[in-house]
Amino acid sequence: MTGIDSPLPAQQGRARPIAFLLVEGLASLGNAMAVFALEIWIYRSTGSYSLFASVALLGALPGVLLSPLTGPLLDRLPRGVVLLACSGTAIALGLACALALSRETFSAAVAASLILGLAVVQTVRWPTLLATVSELAAPRDVERITAYEESVEAAISIAAPFLGVLVLSHAGIAAAVGIVAATYSASVVGVFALRLPMFTDKAQLSAALRGYASNFRGDVAFGFRWIRAHPHMLRLLVFVGVLNLGANIFVTMQSPYALTLFDAPRVGLVSSMGGVGLALGGLFVALTGGLRPPTRAVYLGTLGIVSGIAIYGTSASFAQCAGGVFLFTFFHPVVNTAMQVMWRQEAPVQKQGAIFSVRRMLTSALGPVGIAASIPLSRQVFGPAAQSAAAWLPVQRLWPHAATLSLGATLVAVSAAMAAMVLLFRRGRFLELRGDDANPLARLSSTDLPPKST
Repeated sequence: MTGIDSPLPAQQGRARPIAFLLVEGLASLGNAMAVFALEIWIYRSTGSYSLFASVALLGALPGVLLSPLTGPLLDRLPRGVVLLACSGTAIALGLACALALSRETFSAAVAASLILGLAVVQTVRWPTLLATVSELAAPRDVERITAYEESVEAAISIAAPFLGVLVLSHAGIAAAVGIVAATYSASVVGVFALRLPMFTDKAQLSAALRGYASNFRGDVAFGFRWIRAHPHMLRLLVFVGVLNLGANIFVTMQSPYALTLFDAPRVGLVSSMGGVGLALGGLFVALTGGLRPPTRAVYLGTLGIVSGIAIYGTSASFAQCAGGVFLFTFFHPVVNTAMQVMWRQEAPVQKQGAIFSVRRMLTSALGPVGIAASIPLSRQVFGPAAQSAAAWLPVQRLWPHAATLSLGATLVAVSAAMAAMVLLFRRGRFLELRGDDANPLARLSSTDLPPKST
């Protein structure tokens, strides 16, 4: 069977993993373009930040709820089969929404359904992409391929907001929906062109599904047990989970904040500056190898991310908004590359589907909380507090509109809390390897270890 016990053949050079990143990056670009355009369409159609944030929350839930269930299944299925299933589902969703548009029944609810469906696809697709890259890349190339991976994500972040708004403004929501089907078709072609593993008959698929069903509890629990047996990785997850709490508040508020100041095309340009930051941050990591040791990269990179949130939250000009987003994203490759290398070096390749899915769930768990909390925090806490402070502070110079003031004050408070967290964790050496972290495999029984390839 082509699956966990028969990994992808060892590759010579970097051509194949790079080709894989580019092909799947095109599908990710279409996904990101469509989601951005749909969110802007919902906000402009309804004018409701509450609805906008609720849709963002809906899109964040699959990563938390489904990840631990899907990860073990991904390790039992060939990577090519999983990617074909993801692409087929995304294409079907895009065609269904196109049908709704043709019948003039497309609404905010239908748009939200497409965002939710694409989030489910990405929940399955994300660990599959990571595990496939781990198998395609030679061990000596892991750091370099990881840097290229960050560069592809940067290119997507540059292009997706700008192209999403461009398509929405000039071709309408129908074209934005059609992009989903078109770009995911490239993934289907790539699976066959790159000869990713596939089943040869239905019996192999049935055997994989039976194995998943019969070992469901053990497979689902493996990712949790592995992380528990590696305390330094667990602490890293806690750190990133708290970081994501604040980062998700910023990402949720970023477009609404900018829309209180600029028109949609300029909002797209502001968001695209985030992609420029990612690209240059990825280039910095690729040329220098990043900051060392990795824990230092995580601490300093997080402080850079926090500074971007603070600058953005106190801006009323296009240049300052763009600068804040640039800083926010520039330091992401610094942090992400350090963490990704740590995970790929620690986690067994045959079990990365299960481990990375649990990782996604734990790091994303506070994301929906942050998105949901952004509404009451801005409306009932920091917005009123800033309005009260307007009597003795010149807050109108920073935030000329009531909506801008409410969102901006929340972002400033969030950045201050995140900075305090990083400094406290650094002082307590939260991420550093400790004496009781030694010999993590001793904490796993023999049945917990991944099977050897034959």
